[in-house]
Amino acid sequence: MVHFDPLCILNRLRLYVSKRLQFVSNVTKRLSIETTVNRPGLSSKMVDELEYTQFVSMHQGQLTAAQIPQYFWRILHAKLKNETYDAGSYFTLARSEDGDLRVFVTSEEGIETSNPNCVFLIDHAWTYEVNYAREQLKTIPGLADRMALLMGLASTDADISETSREELTEKIFDKMWRLVLLITVP
Repeated sequence: MVHFDPLCILNRLRLYVSKRLQFVSNVTKRLSIETTVNRPGLSSKMVDELEYTQFVSMHQGQLTAAQIPQYFWRILHAKLKNETYDAGSYFTLARSEDGDLRVFVTSEEGIETSNPNCVFLIDHAWTYEVNYAREQLKTIPGLADRMALLMGLASTDADISETSREELTEKIFDKMWRLVLLITVP
């Protein structure tokens, strides 16, 4: 395995996780439906090109501000449109022997920053504002259960059902600070 510093690889690969781009997938899908409905005579290749052109016209400022090189844009558009979350096929985050969180490339082909396919969407388990995290754990159906399983606080649904909601929420809230990576969007 190849070892990279997490911030370095995120910079090098231009992995930008931003609330400003989270809505792009839905917008792109809406445009796809509108394009297909409004222009039924277009070939699928023409529709794809029109969707991409609309995507760029709507989001060029964001992509430029985030310093995402233009050669990534077409693949990024396709991954957003198709909700392709393939980062896990290329790398993983893991604790090193010294306990630090590191990025490890797991793809046999490696990752090339010049390869337009090496731009990735990252699906978050949970996006929250710190002030509302505890309340979200209590009120969003299934969130506490999912987080308990992801954090290793429970191994089965039966383990979860044996714990009170309040106790489960507190266990998650206590452990999450050791596991979460905080990303600040400028």
